[in-house]
This record gives sequence, structure tokens and C-alpha cells, in this order.
Amino acid sequence: MADTTDTGDGEYVADDGWAERLRDARMKRFRTTWQAAKALGALDPRLPSLRQLHRYWSQRWETGKVRPNRTYRELIEHLLDAPGLFTGEAAGSAEPAAEDTVPAAVGAGSSGSSGFAGHFGGSNWRIRPHSVVDDKYDSHAELDREVRMATDEAAEHVTDSDTGLSERAVEQLWDEVRRLARGYNLRPLTDVFTDARQARNHAARLVGRTHRPSQLADLHAVAGGACGVLANATFDMGYWDAAARFADSAFGYGELAGHDSLRAWALGMQGFVAHWQGRPNDALRKLGEALELAPAGTATVRLHSIAARTRGQLSDPDGVDRAVRAAEEARAVDSRDELHDGIGGELGYEPARLHVSAATGYVRLGNGPAAEEHAQRAVEMYESLPVADRAYYAEYGARVDLAAARVLRGDLSGARHALLTVFALAPAQRVAGVLGRLDQVRQLLAADIYRDSREARQLTNDITDFTTTTPPHQLPSDD
Repeated sequence: MADTTDTGDGEYVADDGWAERLRDARMKRFRTTWQAAKALGALDPRLPSLRQLHRYWSQRWETGKVRPNRTYRELIEHLLDAPGLFTGEAAGSAEPAAEDTVPAAVGAGSSGSSGFAGHFGGSNWRIRPHSVVDDKYDSHAELDREVRMATDEAAEHVTDSDTGLSERAVEQLWDEVRRLARGYNLRPLTDVFTDARQARNHAARLVGRTHRPSQLADLHAVAGGACGVLANATFDMGYWDAAARFADSAFGYGELAGHDSLRAWALGMQGFVAHWQGRPNDALRKLGEALELAPAGTATVRLHSIAARTRGQLSDPDGVDRAVRAAEEARAVDSRDELHDGIGGELGYEPARLHVSAATGYVRLGNGPAAEEHAQRAVEMYESLPVADRAYYAEYGARVDLAAARVLRGDLSGARHALLTVFALAPAQRVAGVLGRLDQVRQLLAADIYRDSREARQLTNDITDFTTTTPPHQLPSDD
């Protein structure tokens, strides 16, 4: 029997061939899953709504995750004039594959849990809409599913209604990458990961539908941008090797697209990951390659800022000073590029991040006053922004660096004050960069000068409690 994972929404099963046969049979009769679901609904008025049927067909059945139950199988085989479509798959097996357990005539108003929940270890993280829920919906989660389903249906219909590949289809993908990058700090990392992976896969599928060089370049750039978001999400979840691989894929897509800004961004991400993995020389090599490609302005600011962190790791005070000055000079250049500035968000580099990186570099050097100056500046810049525009992972990284700087100066009371809001972070927001910095504060508190300090011991215990009670972020089991 195929391996299964219980998600509370039927059983997810390995695709043993029936899903591929279903896709092939459907495409002989209907060009899109939307058309197939509409025709299926016309066969029996007791079936769920068209939206629900489309969700089943496009997200469960043709993906091979959930096999239709017997009622659905009989109707689908009749609709597609394909007797034995499903039974042929099961004939050579000792046991039938796990089936979609939603009854055919029941459940039009039942949505169950998110299909991706099982892949993320049963995570119950959800987007929390701020709008008022209408009486038609029982909860924000139900409304969110309906909204997402409707937008997916509309996007698929626009794309598949074109005999080739419309310019709007490519624009929609760019819009999706832009939404993911700019809304990164407002959503659970697992949701960002899922949507970015879907965007990359969608771009990859559309590559086969066009031979126009401009569209191919755009699709490769979109896929690379989605990989960039995936690199950030996996890094923040603590999967650094995966982050490096996604960055490498982003670079490859940048090569295919002839997109120097994307290539520079990807090399910078590789350098950033190498820095955190304790490979400063590899990091500087990647950053040097990136600087040869990077356009002036934000892209260059980002690369010099990452270099400042790494020079601190190498105990190179002159190198840190040079990198910070170079970043500040690049910030003064009036230049924009389509990735770092046009899309921005997690694919850009807001001004406060320069000071976050500078603070990290000076903490590494043990230069408390300089680290505190830059960390305080970063915190103030973030506090001046609307909450929706504040990248919490960078802001709270700056707060931890501020605490580290004060520990270096002997101000333990000030260090604790800097960490108060950090300790209040929800588990889903305790990203790897914040946890890694907290470990560094704990190491500073272990210095001989604090050996007999009760305040230092208490702060160390608080940090330990915070980090050890933080649940690990879960990636899908197949990645």
C-alpha cells in the first residue's frame, strides 16, 4: 500500500499512476480542470459546488494526493468515457490506494483543514485577516480559503483561456512574486514557503507553453524570484543548506534570464548563508562575485552590508569600517533596479538593514559603543514605520544586537530592557537569525567578568528558556 500521511482532509497518497492517467484522459476532453469540474457537477445535482469540485480536481485528484472515492470514480470514468481508469491502477496491488473520504453528496459547505497542513507537521498557523467575517462564513479560516480559492480559479481561467501564453499570465506571476516578497513579514513562514513553491512551479509549467524569448526570460526571472523567497523562508526556518540550494537555483534562473540583478542577489544570499554557517572566506568570495554583477544602489548596499558582518567574523576592524562606509556611499547613489527596488520587500534591502548588519559586525568585533550606535539607529528606524512595513526578523535581530552591545559595555539592565519585546515574540516569529544572535548574547554573558553576577545568570536562564521552548519550523517531508 502506498505510504500515507493523515492530514485531517482525507489521506495523502503517493501517485501510483492513476493521477497521470486521470490527467491524460481529462485533457482529451477538457483543456482545464475548471471545465472538467463544471461538467462533472452537471452530472449530479447532489454534488458539491463548482468551486469545491474544482478544488478536489485540481488540488487533490490530479496532483495524486487523494484518490476519489467510489462515487466520484464512477462519475469521472463515465464523464471521460474511460472505464477502468482507476481500477486498472489497483488491479496489480494487494490493497487499494487510500481514498478521498469526502462523500459525493455531502460536504458542499465543508472545507476541512488546509491541504498543506499535513506536510508541515500539522501546523495550525494561519493568516489572520483583519476584515470583519460575514455571517455567511463561520470563521476567518473559512473565509480565507474561499478567497484563496476564488483568486486561484480566476487566475487559472485567465491563463488557460488563451490558446498560447498571454502577457497577462506572465504579469500575474510577477504580481504573485511581488506579493510574496512585500508581504513576507506579515505571514507565517510555512504559508510563504507553500505559495512561493507554487509560483515557481507555475512559472516552470508555463515555460513549456511559449517560445518567445522575452516571455521565456520573464518566466525564468519569475521562477528565480520565487526561489529567492524560498531561500529566505528556509533560512529563517533554520534550513540553511536548503536556503543555499534555493539561492543556487535563483542564480541559475538568473543566468537563463540574463538577469544580472537576480544573479547578484542570489550570490549575495549564498554569501549570507555561508556567513551564518561559519565560512567567512567563502562568504566574501561570493560577495565579491556578486559585486561584479550588482547594479548601483540598493543591490550594492546589501552586498557591502553583508560583507561588514563577515569582516567582523574574521576579526577585521578595518574591513568592517570599510564595508560600512562602502554601504553608506552606495546608499547615497540615486539608482533603482527592477528587483531590489521595483519588487523590493524580501528581495530588496530597506535602509534600516544597513545598520542591522553594521551592528552585527561590530558585535563580532567586541566593539560595544559602535554596535550600540548602529543597533539603536536600526531600532529607531523600524519603530518609525507602520507595523505592516516592519520586517520583524530584522528589527528583532537589531534588538538582540542592541542587547549584545550593552552586555559588552557592562550594562546588563539595558541589555534586559532591549530583550523584553524579543522574549514576547510568538513561536512562529522566532526565526533563525534571532535565535542565533541570542546564542551570541548568552556566550557574552559567560565571560569571566560576569561569573559572579546574579543578573547575568538570570538573563542567561531567560535566553535559554526562550530558545529551548521554541518549536522547530517544519518543512514538507518531500523537500
